Amino acid sequence: MASLGLQFLLELAALAALGYWGSTAGDGTFAHVALAIAAPLLAAIVWGMFGSPKAPFHLRRAWRLLLEVVFFGSAAAALVVADRPVLGAVLAATVAANVALLYALGEGDVSPQWRPAER
Repeated sequence: MASLGLQFLLELAALAALGYWGSTAGDGTFAHVALAIAAPLLAAIVWGMFGSPKAPFHLRRAWRLLLEVVFFGSAAAALVVADRPVLGAVLAATVAANVALLYALGEGDVSPQWRPAER
């Protein structure tokens, strides 16, 4: 249960990292604000569609792991690009350890199969 709680906090940290990157990327105030909103919003939509426990389309096994690598990897890379390499490395290492623990405990593949969620 604690590992799943940490997973949720890491998801929030990934969204915050993407927002931070967006606030530092681009030229001008409009670009900073637009990217700070759009980057985490797009990531949250993708995660909500495929990665969250109540996602309408569940990914499992290799597809789930690929989603996690892309979602969390983009957040860690965003921190590195935004001149926060230590935070990026800490996020990546924490995510890797937590994902490994979740898979070892049998909780990493949170969905039984790739299909529309039951209502």
